[in-house]
Parts: sequence; C-alpha cells; structure tokens
Amino acid sequence: MTRQDGTPEEGLDMLHARLVEDLPGGRDRFLTRETRIGRPAAEVARQRPNPMPNGRQRWPDGLVAAAETAPPAGS
Repeated sequence: MTRQDGTPEEGLDMLHARLVEDLPGGRDRFLTRETRIGRPAAEVARQRPNPMPNGRQRWPDGLVAAAETAPPAGS
C-alpha cells in the first residue's frame, strides 16, 4: 500500500495485489489488482495513454522476457 498524506488535492491511497500461481503442465498464472483513491489518482486515470496500466504491464513483460532467455530448469 502506498499513502501520500496531504490536502484533498494531494492525498492519495494506492493498493497493489499480485497473486502468482503454479499451474499443472508447467504453466504459471499472474493475477494483479489495483485500487487508487484520491484526486491525484483521478487525474492520472484521465490521461491517455494511461501511465498506470502501461507501467504495471512492465512487470509481467519483464517476467516473460526473463523466462524466454533463462536456461532450462535443471541445466
């Protein structure tokens, strides 16, 4: 959780949750959720392109890139 105290124009609460599951067949599942509360968050949500989901997508993209370049398990 991230909290930025301040006036109503400045205050912000953010919560990020990630769930990583090991599935059968050598598969993985990554679930993410986020909530943003406050005027700064509302202002960011109106931006196009929206920097929040775009930035959040970097995490799974990085995981995929690392998995594709990693040596096979057990080698």
